[in-house]
Amino acid sequence: WFQELWEKKKSLETKKTLFLWGMKDPLLGPKYLSRFSEAFRKSKTITFAHAGHFPQEEEAERVAEEILAWN
Repeated sequence: WFQELWEKKKSLETKKTLFLWGMKDPLLGPKYLSRFSEAFRKSKTITFAHAGHFPQEEEAERVAEEILAWN
């Protein structure tokens, strides 16, 4: 399923993208971060050292600040 979804990313590759990346994510941990960063050329990544898969729940205030500051 993931590979099929990954193959459909073409329409999003050049769009401005913000990744909020939990470094303790057991599913999409740090090993996938470079793959996403390279595939989405106009992306910005904010990492959360102590967050897992849902940084918006684990570090809600910082996530909100980063989203509001992102242009």
